Amino acid sequence: RWNLLPPLTEKILEQPISGHGFGTRVEFQSDDPRIIALTGDGTWSAYALEWGWLEIWLKMGLLGLAAFLFLFFFYAKAFWKELQTQKHRWLSIGLFSSLLMLFVTHVFSPYLNHPIGLGFFLLLAILAAPQAKTPEAALNVPAPAASIQPSTAPAMSE
Repeated sequence: RWNLLPPLTEKILEQPISGHGFGTRVEFQSDDPRIIALTGDGTWSAYALEWGWLEIWLKMGLLGLAAFLFLFFFYAKAFWKELQTQKHRWLSIGLFSSLLMLFVTHVFSPYLNHPIGLGFFLLLAILAAPQAKTPEAALNVPAPAASIQPSTAPAMSE
């Protein structure tokens, strides 16, 4: 993992703003005996990298990093707002703590670009999105007033 760091940073600095795109490979010298047995000299090329944030920077550029940080602050704001209402505090604390640990763990393990991290992000999108009670409330349109109309059907008798 440490041998990957210098070639990875060199590759990032080639296109730091827009990134290189998904599937970009980085070549490095590995000390892993399995790779040395396969290649002879230990040279290895990989597109799935262990440095999570640096991998996002390599593939999506600073714009991708900014998008993930935007999502982090959007979710954090939603959970903070929920904490202030005193309703479901335990859930807000748990979800925010999980989000924070996901972002911290992503430094050394690629969780945010893995189904585990992406699935958690989708779950947060459902739980952190502002909820409207009715479609009319979402559009800020008053609902039509209910009216009672007398029946015009003939009365039935036996």
